Amino acid sequence: RSDPWVGELVDRAAGWSRILLGYNLGDHLHHGTSPANDPIQRFICDQLRIVVGSLALSHALQSRGARPDLHIGHSMGEISALAAARWLDIDTALRIVCFRCRAILQHAPAGAMTALNCSVREARELLQHHASQSLVVSTVNSPQQVTVSGMTAEVAEFEKYLRSKKLIFKRLNAAYPFHSPLMAKAANVLGQWIARERFSIGSKVWSPMMGRAYITSDSIPQLIASHLTLPVVFTDAVRQVSQLRVDSWVEVGGRKALTGLVKNTLKDSRWGPSLQLLTTSQPHQDELSQVENTVASLRRKHVSVAVWRPNPRIVPSTTTSRMGVAA
Repeated sequence: RSDPWVGELVDRAAGWSRILLGYNLGDHLHHGTSPANDPIQRFICDQLRIVVGSLALSHALQSRGARPDLHIGHSMGEISALAAARWLDIDTALRIVCFRCRAILQHAPAGAMTALNCSVREARELLQHHASQSLVVSTVNSPQQVTVSGMTAEVAEFEKYLRSKKLIFKRLNAAYPFHSPLMAKAANVLGQWIARERFSIGSKVWSPMMGRAYITSDSIPQLIASHLTLPVVFTDAVRQVSQLRVDSWVEVGGRKALTGLVKNTLKDSRWGPSLQLLTTSQPHQDELSQVENTVASLRRKHVSVAVWRPNPRIVPSTTTSRMGVAA
């Protein structure tokens, strides 16, 4: 909060939400709170807080000398990844998040998501036996963790089916069927609204939704819009990136959910024993100290820095130690 750059970032987020969405969320964004009695404002505020928080932590890492080889974003974190890697500037990222919120609020159906402790193959078999119409596997987070998205009533029926099978699941705090074809209309509208936004060529960003890195010929607005419908296959992305000999993973965001997924995905691989999994924002801990400890740990590992989030460049073969950043 004491960093002038972060204060400016929050002010810009508040400004764009006021201009594009008509809500004054400045006090909430500055104090890390959400509007209590307005679900629309709360949704917008929470979405902006996600991108503001991850970009603030990215700034803190970079200003202390951290230079990741590549970036990976999980779901909406891919927008933060593209901004951290310089594919889009801060204002463009904030505008896109605001337009994304508007498209969802105006054109997405109400829905739900539920998480299962099983493999993607088992989840698809369960869906096939349940014979649901709208449900799809929406994220593959680790070898034994997937989520299913769909219309609220169908998700509830599916959960009854899972309960009858004595299977473990958890309803997520999501009011929309993210990463499913049900979000197609919102995705189409979002693509139209952000079509004229300007993008640059940044450093390496790997997309768990595309299964590859961004390249210069990509239509970035259309790809960002497609994030609403494409499944997030984080497990495959982690395995693909591990082949680049990434040995240090830094989570740019709250808690340690993503680094935990990396550990679960790679624990049986040849890279598993040597992985360094670092976090920057554990609850009830001083974030500045966490960032500085992370940077110090990276220096001890002699991590060579070439690029920043998910994007496509061939990393020099002379580099023996690499760092990835997940948001």
